Amino acid sequence: MVFNAAGDDLGRVDFTGHSLGGALAQYAAYDYAKQQEDAAAGAGQGWVPSDHIDLVTFNALGGFDALQSHEDGGYQDGVLAGLAGHHFAVRGDIVSRLGGGSMRSARASPLRP
Repeated sequence: MVFNAAGDDLGRVDFTGHSLGGALAQYAAYDYAKQQEDAAAGAGQGWVPSDHIDLVTFNALGGFDALQSHEDGGYQDGVLAGLAGHHFAVRGDIVSRLGGGSMRSARASPLRP
């Protein structure tokens, strides 16, 4: 379960965005998962991102390179392990090719213009 500071169960958290918002959604999903994983580990519990997070982006810039540089080498590939995110891109759109790749646990799906 996912809880906020008041102890309320949040259930699932959806991260979604388009273009730059999609890159920010990838970043936010990683940051949120990392915080929840660290909190669960501190309490002696396990935490599985795929049970709590959905990630969907549309023509998003890839957030992978930005995460690696921001985390100063502390980026952990396994934080979003098992997350079945979806990245949709229109063929020929340049934006989805920028930014260094989408989160590795997600798969890309082409959209027809």
